Order: sequence, then C-alpha cells, then structure tokens
Amino acid sequence: MSAQPASTGTPSRGPAGRMDDASVRRAVLVALGTAASSVFALIDYTPLAFVTMPNLAVVILLVAAGLTVAAALIRRAEVVVAVGAVLLLLGLVRLMTYGHGSGLIGGQSSTAALLAGLGVALLGIGVLVVPDRVTSLSGTTAKPGPVQGPAGHAVHLLDVPA
Repeated sequence: MSAQPASTGTPSRGPAGRMDDASVRRAVLVALGTAASSVFALIDYTPLAFVTMPNLAVVILLVAAGLTVAAALIRRAEVVVAVGAVLLLLGLVRLMTYGHGSGLIGGQSSTAALLAGLGVALLGIGVLVVPDRVTSLSGTTAKPGPVQGPAGHAVHLLDVPA
C-alpha cells in the first residue's frame, strides 16, 4: 500500500485569476478610496487636506481607480495585482526620492504612504483569490474545502490548535 500525499493541491491553470464576489467588493471599495484620496488632494482647505500631491499623482490615482473598478467588474485578479504593484512601486520611488527634489511624481511623505498603502491593499486583494478548483498532486481536480485530519476531523486552513 503506497502512502498518498495530503490534498495540499496547487491552483489549476484554467480559470486562474477569477475573483469571487467578496474580492470584487473589496477591490471596488479600495478603488473608491483611491478616487476619494485624489479628491482630497485637490481640496485647498487645510483641515481637509489629508494628503499633498501634485496633479500628476492625482491623475495616476484616478487612472488606477478606474482600472481597478474595470478589472473587478470583469473579475480579473491579474489586473488588480498589476495596478497594486504599480502603486506600490510609485510609493516606494516617492519615498526614496523624498529628500532629493520633487522626484518622479512629487508630493510629500503622505503621498508615498498613500500610494504604497493602496498598492499593498490591491496586491492583497488580487493575490489572495481563491481558485475555483484545485488540482491535487495526483492530478485529480476537486473543489477546495476542508481536508481530513487526524481521527477523521475536518481541518480548515485557518484552524489553530487550542
């Protein structure tokens, strides 16, 4: 009798990148936050000026918000990940060039924090998409779900032993 490995499968390559309803809602909410941040950057009233950034950064945020909403509506996680990676990269570039003039997009450290934070949020939403089906090491395909643990108990991914 040969020992079969536990059903730790890998995601299948067929419908990879399809987002579920919860991921779509999360991506749209982050996109709305991105668009709202750009509006707050345009306000010239000190108590509401949460972030200071030039017009180029505002345009980048609005384009990123639009791309994120479009990607979420067509349920493409790859585009959400790409937009998140670009925002994170721009935030890190702004952080590294902060003391050396206006840099690539200008703004203050609040601009770097906002871009990096939104980028990480979108990366998390896009990367953590649960695949529709998983392929086990033996090549069989099944729906993801709990696996059988010791004594026949179902073990879920987030179960923590007491």
